[in-house]
Amino acid sequence: MYLLAYPRSGSSWLRYCLEFITKRRAGDSPLEQSTWDTMAEEPRLIYLTHDWNDHGYGIYQHLDDTSGMIKHILLVRNYKEAVMSQMINFMSEERFLQIYFGGFEEDRDYQVTRSLGMLPAAGGAPEFLQNLTPSSPLRDRVCAFEYLINTTYRFREMLRAELEQYYNLIAMHHIRNAGIMIRYEDLITDLESSLTKIINYLHNNRAGCFVPPIQEMEHNMQQLLKNYEHHRNICLSHYKSEPKTRGKPQYLAASALQGV
Repeated sequence: MYLLAYPRSGSSWLRYCLEFITKRRAGDSPLEQSTWDTMAEEPRLIYLTHDWNDHGYGIYQHLDDTSGMIKHILLVRNYKEAVMSQMINFMSEERFLQIYFGGFEEDRDYQVTRSLGMLPAAGGAPEFLQNLTPSSPLRDRVCAFEYLINTTYRFREMLRAELEQYYNLIAMHHIRNAGIMIRYEDLITDLESSLTKIINYLHNNRAGCFVPPIQEMEHNMQQLLKNYEHHRNICLSHYKSEPKTRGKPQYLAASALQGV
């Protein structure tokens, strides 16, 4: 079963919950498997993808399936929060600075103006751009985001590609109408209702022995809720310590290295 989720939409926390409830693997990395306190085992039940056209997990090969039955859970967050969070998060990475500013070897003021496609202005580029580094505070990255989105065609193309990725996931959900939609906001404010909805979906779409009996899943959910803070902290501490390699922006992944 697939979990479709745009980056920065809560997919790590949802996968943790699903692992705990079903006791089946949903983690993507060895670090998750070694740190998550879920007691989950193989066989794996949930496969996460941020891209509807994901060849790695085989979604693409199902697109011509006339039955339209692709079992999935779509996790959706408000696009304004998810897309902006994804782009700003990527701006803290060294790779972003190398792509947009050409690294640190040459004069930063020249690199900024060249990358933006702008003529050097009196006083050069804004100071927050000249001093942008992977360790820059969120405030500086937000300022850089606002400046770039208003002045740079390439950055606007990046935004367009991210929005396209976001809406393609939703479009696939509606075309392949065999899944359920879970909203990030509901997952945060009413976890029990969201998980109950998923449990019922899993129960009604059981695949052999992969999905436990519904009574077992409901019991596990109550155990998770009783120790909510413990499990939430484990999941978040893992997420913050993991290298920022997952879910790189689509435009950069596909084409931003060209013509830099």
